[in-house]
Amino acid sequence: MFIRVSHMRVRDGAMETVMQLAQQLVPMTKDLAGLKDYYTVRAGDNELLTIGVWDSQEHEQAAAGKIHGFLAQSFGPYLDGRPQNWGGEATSVAGR
Repeated sequence: MFIRVSHMRVRDGAMETVMQLAQQLVPMTKDLAGLKDYYTVRAGDNELLTIGVWDSQEHEQAAAGKIHGFLAQSFGPYLDGRPQNWGGEATSVAGR
């Protein structure tokens, strides 16, 4: 399992717009191979996290090539700076 976490700083007054744009991702994710789950987390007035759970890093990288353009064009004008990204292999400790 591979998890990608992104942190974004949202410009003042733009969070509602960004959250609405995030909803447009839902149909785009339905056909992405290897996607287990995807979360958008409003972590504060100007803080947004996204968390993607994938079967493998290869699946995540292939999907990034398909949706990166949409993300950059749609979210870019509403962000302060570039998103910070972290990813890595993960192991479930919940036994599920």
